Amino acid sequence: MIPAVIKKLNNLEAQEIQIAENWHRKDLDPMDRAKSVHDLYQQILKAHSPKDALARISQRLNCKERTVGNLLSMVNLSAEGQKLLSAGQISQSHAYEICRRQAGEQKQILEYIADETYDGRGPTIRELKDFIRDECDHFLDAAPFDKNDATLLPGAGSCSACPKNSAVNPNLVDAEGKSVKRAICTDSECYKQKVQNNLVRIEKEVKKAGADVVRVSIGYETVKGVRSDGQWKQVKAGSCQYAAVGVLVDGDKAGEKIHVCTATNICKIHLATAVLRKQVTSLNLQDLREVALEMANLIDRRYRNPIFTAMGWKVTNSYWGAAIRPKEIAALKPADAAAFLALMTLASKILPGLEDYWPATHVPLEPFAKRHQVNLAKIRAQAAAPLQANWREIDAKKKAGKAAKAKPKKKVTRASAKKKRAKVAKAKPAKTSAKKKPERKTAKKKGGKRG
Repeated sequence: MIPAVIKKLNNLEAQEIQIAENWHRKDLDPMDRAKSVHDLYQQILKAHSPKDALARISQRLNCKERTVGNLLSMVNLSAEGQKLLSAGQISQSHAYEICRRQAGEQKQILEYIADETYDGRGPTIRELKDFIRDECDHFLDAAPFDKNDATLLPGAGSCSACPKNSAVNPNLVDAEGKSVKRAICTDSECYKQKVQNNLVRIEKEVKKAGADVVRVSIGYETVKGVRSDGQWKQVKAGSCQYAAVGVLVDGDKAGEKIHVCTATNICKIHLATAVLRKQVTSLNLQDLREVALEMANLIDRRYRNPIFTAMGWKVTNSYWGAAIRPKEIAALKPADAAAFLALMTLASKILPGLEDYWPATHVPLEPFAKRHQVNLAKIRAQAAAPLQANWREIDAKKKAGKAAKAKPKKKVTRASAKKKRAKVAKAKPAKTSAKKKPERKTAKKKGGKRG
């Protein structure tokens, strides 16, 4: 006979004993374990507070309350995450980190795990935590809106009392239950929506005051309705006709209002060249000559000859190509200096082959030529003639070299190879017998050994 104790139990007590009995089974699926603990927790909540329910289950299972809390949160794991956990592709520790996030973030995290899995090995817990911190966490102390505002997003309430705030529930971001130094929002969708609602609220306040408002970003990415870095400049209020109130949408100062110029490419006050023009009030002839000499040094040496020829200079070549004409440039008159600078600047349109050297030069010469009655086709033909002759010569040499390489080689047969070896052997001089070196005779010393 087996000794037994018979007790009358209600459904809740029987469920507790059943879960405690299965608690130590090693073959039990982690999700089945989590669901059974969650069902028990829901039953106890009918008559007890959440804190008491957590304490009762931990006492019954002889484990820490943190462990029970982790199991309870696992029921929020997505269906795809549950499949990976049951298949052993992610560990229970990975599941703890994933299940605390919202559905959209869980999908993003699982995609990261899939991308970082090689030969059956995925990212470690530390790597997963780093990814979640960088991509999913939002520090509330840097939020661009009031965290105590319960009206910013209807139905969400304030961040300071939100259960998705790690300051309210540390288990959201740390499976070990440690205290978190900086409060973190674990609901990205709610956080982003509050940021947008805050921007809309600021824009309404600015427009109500009668000012223009634009959204500006410190990043370089193009976003619809937002001016990226380079498309705006912070200026003083009312400093130009394009000045407006800008609202920063990102960075540490997101949500801050600043005054910006929204047309830095045409604004006469804030255009970069306009600022430079204030500093350079005038250029004398010597300045023009120095600029011309610098441009002559910069242009590719292969294209100096046509330009120098157009200026009426005698062309001389050195080992490195057309020689620079510092004497002629130093003697340029104002009109000639301007003509030389214009020719160097517009060279990519006049001379063929310069597009690769100055690809950013896009100056339409046809309207200019028509307005001043200049025969542009004739000038282009004259300038291109020496270059085309040079290119034809180079092409001819290349073709001749290719043709020489393409000549068929003579086939080598056994008879021709044997004949060739016989000819080589006949041409070699006959070997002479090596003379023996005469032996060196050493004279014997007189006298015997010393006593």
